[in-house]
Amino acid sequence: MNADFTTLCDEIAGMLRDLRRVIVALDGPDEAGIDRLADRLADHFDAVSVIRLRDFRLPDADPDGSDVDFARLTDEVADPLWRARTPAYHAASAEDAPPRIIACDPATTLYVVAGAFSHHPAVPDVYDLRVYVEPSADAPDTPPTDRRERIARYLSAYMVRQLSDLICAVGADDAYLPLPDEPRSPGVETVDMSALLPFDPKKSKTDQNPSKKSTET
Repeated sequence: MNADFTTLCDEIAGMLRDLRRVIVALDGPDEAGIDRLADRLADHFDAVSVIRLRDFRLPDADPDGSDVDFARLTDEVADPLWRARTPAYHAASAEDAPPRIIACDPATTLYVVAGAFSHHPAVPDVYDLRVYVEPSADAPDTPPTDRRERIARYLSAYMVRQLSDLICAVGADDAYLPLPDEPRSPGVETVDMSALLPFDPKKSKTDQNPSKKSTET
């Protein structure tokens, strides 16, 4: 479903009424304004932790085009979130800089995982809401780069836009715009990620996460 900022916030607020905490993933092209949307959400809601994919960026891209350390993202963020624990992770830094450890606030109720490749199938499915952030028609043109081309191939190959729960667009004036509504693509074959997950993918989230199940009953 296409959504403006208000609709996105309403969707998240509804989830927060039912769940102890909510995990939202923002994906899309770099030029789409993902970081700005994450900052807007952090300003709008209380107790928000923004986890930016740039803190997990590798110096070189993998053969599939991604430049994210998915193993570390899984160990330090996805797995703790699945186990209802508070993530703490090592942020990427320059070679001559000391490592930075970012510890999320234990009181966090909304986690926002922001950045291209956040919907990649190498990331365990811990998200409650997947949002695709799309550049609006009035967004300024930026020259093509190798990274932009790799992201475009990834978004197309994994049908990220089509499989997202919501689609938002950001205008040049930083206002989030509604898009013409369009149906989601029917019947898309899913990817078997069982070898990548630290839990049993045959069980539902509520079966494996008693904290979520207890809040829903």
